[in-house]
Amino acid sequence: MKRKLLFLSVLLLFGVCLVSAQQNLSVSGVVSDANDGNPLVGVSVIVKGTTLGTVTDLDGRYTIKVSQGATLVFSYIGMEKQEISVKSSVLNVKLQSDAQMLGEVVAVGYGTMKKKLVTGATVQVSGDNLQKLSTTSAFTALQSQTPGVNITQSSGQPG
Repeated sequence: MKRKLLFLSVLLLFGVCLVSAQQNLSVSGVVSDANDGNPLVGVSVIVKGTTLGTVTDLDGRYTIKVSQGATLVFSYIGMEKQEISVKSSVLNVKLQSDAQMLGEVVAVGYGTMKKKLVTGATVQVSGDNLQKLSTTSAFTALQSQTPGVNITQSSGQPG
């Protein structure tokens, strides 16, 4: 009787281990840009609904352990987020660029902000225009190209 009970316990334990081993799957692949095919470095790969995740390496490769049927979320700055259900152990992904995320940024004296949020007047000075001027200082070249800017030097020392 004890042998039968021990045999059934071992059989049950083996079955549970076998089922749990089949549910976990190591998924790997390459994440690349859909436009030019170049691999993307630092793409966030997260199992949806969890905090389990990884990032792609220098070749755009990733490896993550998930359960069968889990959903992976691929996100990258400037690219559209993709959610893909895991069906096999190899999953290569091509991310599309998201033109709506990209916007013009204005550098102001106290940081940067989006162009549409700037409430004051801004002036754009091209570096090519500054190079054409025959001045020895970038500050005086900037002063001559922007109205209302007055730069004064408090001493004769450089800098």
